[in-house]
Amino acid sequence: MNIKVINHGKRVILRLKGYLDGSSAWEIIRKVNSYRDKEITLDFSEIRDIHSFGWHTLKSRIRKRVILQGIDFKILREL
Repeated sequence: MNIKVINHGKRVILRLKGYLDGSSAWEIIRKVNSYRDKEITLDFSEIRDIHSFGWHTLKSRIRKRVILQGIDFKILREL
């Protein structure tokens, strides 16, 4: 998992690249928690594959005010 941080003042975009599995989910969670005072957008446009354990881990631990961008929700219905 590669996470590119794009900082726009009070807003931070985390551009995710690679595969979302359990260890990647924890890496994303730690990165999101380090920007507690900012609005976070997770950009999934360069994610190749989403494993069900990674998605469920991320979903259960992520803050409610995180914006998801570039994600195909049809894929998530299958998980």
